[in-house]
Amino acid sequence: MAKQRSYYKKKYVNPFFKKTKGGFAGRGRGFYYGAGGGGSWLSKFILFLVIIAAGAFFYFIFYSSYFSIKNIKISGLEKINESEIRDIINAQINSRRIFIFKQSNIFIFDEILIKNKIDSKYALNFLKVEKGLPGNLNFEIQEKTPIIIWKTGDKYYFVDKDGIIIREILEGESWDSETDRPESKMAVVFDENNENVAIKETILTVETVQAVAKLQNILFGITGLSISNFRTTKHGEAIKGLTNEGWETYFSATNDLNAQIEKLKLFLGEKKPEDRQSLEYVDLRFPDRIYYK
Repeated sequence: MAKQRSYYKKKYVNPFFKKTKGGFAGRGRGFYYGAGGGGSWLSKFILFLVIIAAGAFFYFIFYSSYFSIKNIKISGLEKINESEIRDIINAQINSRRIFIFKQSNIFIFDEILIKNKIDSKYALNFLKVEKGLPGNLNFEIQEKTPIIIWKTGDKYYFVDKDGIIIREILEGESWDSETDRPESKMAVVFDENNENVAIKETILTVETVQAVAKLQNILFGITGLSISNFRTTKHGEAIKGLTNEGWETYFSATNDLNAQIEKLKLFLGEKKPEDRQSLEYVDLRFPDRIYYK
C-alpha cells in the first residue's frame, strides 16, 4: 500500500532566534525593524536638522548683513565726477534681482549689469569690476582723453582723438585750463546742423579732430590770432573759425594745414590793421589761392 504525502504548508522555527515584537533578534547581531519600527523617528529628526541647517546657511549667505555691500572703491577717474558713478552703483544696489534677491548682497550683485550701465553712459578705455568678501566692490576705470568739445543744440560733449563722443558735459562743469592763454584751452566746435548725437558715436574724422586741436595750439603763436570757436558739420572736412578780430577763417582738414597757416600769416602781413577790421572771412582751403571778403 503506497504512503500518502501531506502537501500542507508547514512552519519551521529556528530555536536560536526568538521572535520579538516588531521584528526578529538574531544571535546577538543587530535588530531588524518591520514597518513602523522604532528607528523612523531618528531618520525624521536627522532630516529636520538638515533642513534647519540648510535654511540657516541660505539665510546667512543671502540675507544676513555680513555679506551686504559696505565699501565701494573707485579708482582712475580724471574728468568724470565720482558721484555720477556712485549714483549708478547705488541705484543697482537698491534694486532686486529675480524679484526676491537684494543686490545689496555681494553674491547677488550683478557685476556684468553694472559694467553695461556705466559703459552705456561713458566711452571708456577700460572698466574692471571686482568683488571682495565680505562686502567690497572695487571699480578700476580708465577714461578716454578728451581732445576737443562738441556743441550741438544746447549740449556740450567731450570728443576723443578718433572723433568719438565720450560723454556729455554737465551744466556748471568746467573744462578750460586755469590759464587765460587761448592755446591752453580745449577747442569748442559747434555743429552747424545741430544734430542729435549719442555716446560712443563717431561724429568727426580723425583728420578733423587733429586739425582743430592743432589750430587751437599753434595758430596764436604763428599769426597772433586766436579762435573763440570752430564750426563744422558731422564728418565734415571744412573747418570754420571765428577769430578774436571778429572775422572767420576757413580751413580744410584734408589739405596741408601748415601750408594753410603759413598762407594766413603772409596774407595778414600784407594787410593794414584797418583793412583787417573790415574783413568778413578768409578762405584758405584751396592750395594755390586765397579767397577773402
